[in-house]
Amino acid sequence: MIQLSSGLYILLAHLKQHSIKVKENQSVIPTEILAACGNTGRSPQPHLHIQVQRDAFLGSETYPFHLTNIITGPKEDKQQLKLVSRPEKNDAVTPLETTAELAVPLHLPVGHRLCYQFTDNKGTTTSRKLFVTLSLLGEFRLQSDNGASAAFLETNGILAFYDRQGPSDSFLDMWLLCVGLTPFTNDVTRWTDSPSASLLPFSRVERILYLLLFPLGAGLESSYSRQKAEHKKHWSQNAEHKFYSIFLTE
Repeated sequence: MIQLSSGLYILLAHLKQHSIKVKENQSVIPTEILAACGNTGRSPQPHLHIQVQRDAFLGSETYPFHLTNIITGPKEDKQQLKLVSRPEKNDAVTPLETTAELAVPLHLPVGHRLCYQFTDNKGTTTSRKLFVTLSLLGEFRLQSDNGASAAFLETNGILAFYDRQGPSDSFLDMWLLCVGLTPFTNDVTRWTDSPSASLLPFSRVERILYLLLFPLGAGLESSYSRQKAEHKKHWSQNAEHKFYSIFLTE
């Protein structure tokens, strides 16, 4: 039985006999190994029974909960990455396992710099740069060469951006829409997200309407997919972003 800071309790049952590695009243953290999956008690086969409940005694009322950062879906269908999910009956569930093939190239340490060049239809070339910085609050941020920035996390096998700040910068906004949420695993080829609609390249009139209609902000319906190019060492990642009557593909 594990007591959460919220006051709820997690019950883990059918553990392997003599495999428990923690003691009563010991504090534990996510990713810490507690015990081995087993077949003790009333159990037809080795498995882990997990439930969240309101009190510390057996038979206490259960409480709905969700799983984070998992690959889940019907066994006969293509499974998707779910940042937050309550799997349905008969869904297959596997953890998100990081692969170096994606995690290493996408790692963004402080001081890292990304350089880009764009050539328009008239042949004019423009250079842009992005820098990885560390804020006074301890946040890792990706900052453009005009001062716009967004915070990001590399955690639990995922690169995720949030908290867009600073001046207008359509280049950084498009970059965030393309890469704003990316898992570091070969097992995932499609996933969804809901980034801020303020990242869209609205016209002046559209932006005024957006601010009037959604003063607290609104999210997009974003679908991501990627595939590895045949006989090549790179991945191609695509994103489709929908916002009511507005549809953009990056």
